[in-house]
Amino acid sequence: MQPFLKTVERIAVAVGILLLFLVALEMLQAYETLGNMHPWAGYGFLGVLGTVVLYLLWQIRAFATLRAVPRPPELPEDGPFKAGTARRFVAYMKRVSARLEANPLLIDEFRPQLWELRGDIAALEKENGNPGAFRTKVIEIERNCIAPLLEHLDKQAEAVVGDSVGIVSVGTALSPYRSADFFIVLTRNIHMVNRILRIYRSKPSPRETVAVFYDIARVVAAVNILNAMDQVWTGLGRHVPVIGTWGEAVSEGLFSGLLTSVAGHAAIDRSRSYKPWSRDEAARKYRGRLVRWGRDVWNILMRHGIDRLIGKHPGKSPAEEPAPESARGPLKRFFGGKAPSGE
Repeated sequence: MQPFLKTVERIAVAVGILLLFLVALEMLQAYETLGNMHPWAGYGFLGVLGTVVLYLLWQIRAFATLRAVPRPPELPEDGPFKAGTARRFVAYMKRVSARLEANPLLIDEFRPQLWELRGDIAALEKENGNPGAFRTKVIEIERNCIAPLLEHLDKQAEAVVGDSVGIVSVGTALSPYRSADFFIVLTRNIHMVNRILRIYRSKPSPRETVAVFYDIARVVAAVNILNAMDQVWTGLGRHVPVIGTWGEAVSEGLFSGLLTSVAGHAAIDRSRSYKPWSRDEAARKYRGRLVRWGRDVWNILMRHGIDRLIGKHPGKSPAEEPAPESARGPLKRFFGGKAPSGE
């Protein structure tokens, strides 16, 4: 059943991407209309399109300038291991520490923790002859040093995803034009991914980078398919007027926001993990997609609406927000070890 559903999804995405020709036709019609009004109006329209393209290229530069997430050597969960394994793992931990120390979002507020992390990794080298003590020390470093740093970054990345979900949901629901929907989804999703990569100062592996853009393509395809269902909504409207009036807008806002939420949280996982991203784990995680999307919408209301009503500072930093549930115990899957009981 799973391969069949995957095939259906790929067909739907392909159909949705092919429907981009409707967006192209709409933009061509807009250019001709503006050009007939005045030649400079048409040139101005082309200038706006060129600016959008340059903006998108500028946003995806992070994939060329940032380094890929470190890939850890395999560390057995129990039993003895060779001394070379411990040395490779210590070298990997040093790379992790250097990456965190270079992150401007951590260097000021967490400077003592970063120094402590460096010292603990140096102490870890002394345990390479004792497998049990080595594993215990790794778990302590995960829990006491790395987890608080990643949770701080997670909160900021979650805020970026939540804001993007709100903008895409409202924008596609209110926009009457296919081309506007396309540009709202594309520019905001790419901007979201760019922000996430820069928060973690890492980019996914080449294979997972393709997956990131596929996630964005799914959002574009969903909006295009829903936009192409005008006749369906018109037919439903003859029998249920409320659906005919609001059905298309609500469905566009719901699905575009939901898939943007999925794309954003997948980008977080692919950018922050310290071992190859697990598709099976992600599948289990995203079974509650609607719950997570609803949490994103609620966080938007809390940060930008309710906080204002109760008198909190509207410019409050995402780092001051309470940690999302998804950020708790973030290192269970990073190093292949079991989560410590204190998490």
